[in-house]
Amino acid sequence: MFAYALWIGDHYWLLLTDAAVPAELFKGATQIRGLGADGKTHGLLVTLDPKGNPNPIMVLQAVEATGNLHWQKFELTTLSKEALEGKTRALSPQKGADKTYEYDISFKAPVTVMR
Repeated sequence: MFAYALWIGDHYWLLLTDAAVPAELFKGATQIRGLGADGKTHGLLVTLDPKGNPNPIMVLQAVEATGNLHWQKFELTTLSKEALEGKTRALSPQKGADKTYEYDISFKAPVTVMR
């Protein structure tokens, strides 16, 4: 699992993927949001407010974003301008875009500031 943490505007973006992401992808929000449309990369894109509250969570491949978070658990143990660390998991299998998915991920990533 690969973890990337970005500070964009006044929010954190946490990108969790099953494959390394090329550095040029981090040149803009549009490229990051489009990740997974290639059918090759799987994972999550989580938007966090400055206090670490997730909303929304986008499941790559399913290309669905949801603010209804009752189906998952998200915990941060580190929230700073230097790093994000924690874990997230689906509480049960979820369906989206004709796919079923579930996950249980621990992550730790340095924060990159995007302008």
